[in-house]
Amino acid sequence: MQPTVTIRMFAPALVAGDERLAHLVTRIEEIVPEHPLAYALDETGFHPVTDRAGHLHTEFEREVSALLASRDPRDQILVNLMLHDLPHEIAPGRVHLLKISLRVRTSSLLPRVPALLGAVGDAARANTGEAIPSSAGDLCDPASEVSLRLPALADWRDLASPAVPTMLAWVSYWSDEACRLIGFDGTPAPWFYQATRYPRGWLVQLTEAPLDVSRPDHVEILRAAYAALPEVGRFTG
Repeated sequence: MQPTVTIRMFAPALVAGDERLAHLVTRIEEIVPEHPLAYALDETGFHPVTDRAGHLHTEFEREVSALLASRDPRDQILVNLMLHDLPHEIAPGRVHLLKISLRVRTSSLLPRVPALLGAVGDAARANTGEAIPSSAGDLCDPASEVSLRLPALADWRDLASPAVPTMLAWVSYWSDEACRLIGFDGTPAPWFYQATRYPRGWLVQLTEAPLDVSRPDHVEILRAAYAALPEVGRFTG
């Protein structure tokens, strides 16, 4: 089975004439040009799309969600982009937001996941984002928190701001406002592998290989990261 990485980001809600969707598609296809997001997908199958940003805007206005996908010769989806409107009642910090999900389903693209997260974060003007590999399991599940001895995280809606990261993952994108709230300044520390500065924030990678909760060394790094950043997922104001 191919490894899967889910990139999840929270950004300000879409507004009329918003140009971020065009920037999103452009940046993704710059990083994975062999997997263009050239198809819409519904219950009847794949449908070629030329105007990607226009399709996303139209579908989003009609369904409050939208999807674009790549397609390989065997009709497998290796990269897909999905947008969801999050009303304030269910959004982090109880603020109306755009949720961006990008799923990558091939081991050959794993080295490019950090670059994808950073590029999407800046293009979307995101508050926060995470890249979560399938090997990490569900890190927000209370059972996982107990079994891995991780701190209990607050409900998204109870966080003090939409800029408070909801969790820690293999790679995280934090806007400058998020970094201010959690006290991260990019200074090297033993609990992360590398931190990369982007125009609108920081990209922080905990481990070189995708985070794997079956590896004790990865779990120890995750615990250390939560200890160093106690406000992540818990800053409720």
